[in-house]
Formats: sequence, C-alpha cells, structure tokens
Amino acid sequence: MLPTRLDCGPSSNFTGQGRGSLKTAKFQLQLGKPVGTCYADDFDKTINALTKIQDRSAFTPCRVNLLLGQGSDASVRFARSVFEKRVSVFL
Repeated sequence: MLPTRLDCGPSSNFTGQGRGSLKTAKFQLQLGKPVGTCYADDFDKTINALTKIQDRSAFTPCRVNLLLGQGSDASVRFARSVFEKRVSVFL
C-alpha cells in the first residue's frame, strides 16, 4: 500500500500524469428551481430565455455547460476559476 493516493481518474483508471497544479481548478455553483416561492415562475421564464439564447449561439449539439436537465429538473450552472495569477513587483 502506498502512503499517498493512487494516480487514478474518475473511472478508476491509472492516469500516469501525477498531480498537477491548481491552476485550472474551478469553483462551480448550480442553481435549481426555488420550489414553493414567488421566484418559481421567474425561474421558469429565465430557463426558457436562456435555452433560446443557447440554441441560437451554440455551434455544437453538445450543450451541457450552462443549462442542466429539462422541465422541473432544470438548473443553471456557473463555473469560474478559483485562482487568478497575480503579478507582484518587488523593489
């Protein structure tokens, strides 16, 4: 047994890449329909509007980055990099 974690991917396959940096780490926020609130109707309207915008602007049929699910299971996903490169000048 190794004292460190195995280099395995999500499907339990050996990746052989080792551990990388956190440069590409992402923060993800997923918003679902607020059931039982006054915002439920607005959420449905927003999903419909975002679907139309995504259909008009998408270049491929694979559209899984912003809108997830359909109907009452629809949700919106936002992602952003966790870390930003800083430039410091020391004198």
